[in-house]
Amino acid sequence: MREVQQLADWPYAKEPFYIAQVQNALLHTISFLMSEQICVTWGFDDAALPDGERLIGFGVMHLSDLYAAVTEHKRHLYIPLLSIKPNIQSKGYGRTIVQYLVEEAERSVRAVAQQRGMAISDHLFLDVYIENNDAIKCYKKCGFRIINEQSPLLDEEENNAPYFVMVKKLV
Repeated sequence: MREVQQLADWPYAKEPFYIAQVQNALLHTISFLMSEQICVTWGFDDAALPDGERLIGFGVMHLSDLYAAVTEHKRHLYIPLLSIKPNIQSKGYGRTIVQYLVEEAERSVRAVAQQRGMAISDHLFLDVYIENNDAIKCYKKCGFRIINEQSPLLDEEENNAPYFVMVKKLV
């Protein structure tokens, strides 16, 4: 949990709201999911950076039923949070992290199916606020597609900010 606090201490801007929202999610939602052992969080670092500045981002993934209505009622992997350190965005780190999470999702789906005999959807989901154009571009480059472009959902916890649901079929 110390690592989560370290991530929450990054210098998140208050605007746009979806940047400030990362800190809140880390301190509340992700901490809860981790304490319940129902999610995995990965930290990503760049060894070329000086000590103390190497942590450049993180991603979280867990088994969910949030979008089971579109997965034939199967559980699926879901990325509830992914972030790059605020002062080093737009350097390709986001794509690297997303690609890693996709690869990890593919391994996880196969492993759970083999070890537990559990049917899990071969689709990976994430949400993105419609204002976060850079993230949307990144996710599309990584093979995700928006499934509710004509009818964004509203995040009641963030003043009804509209967001898209994106999905990628795993191989």
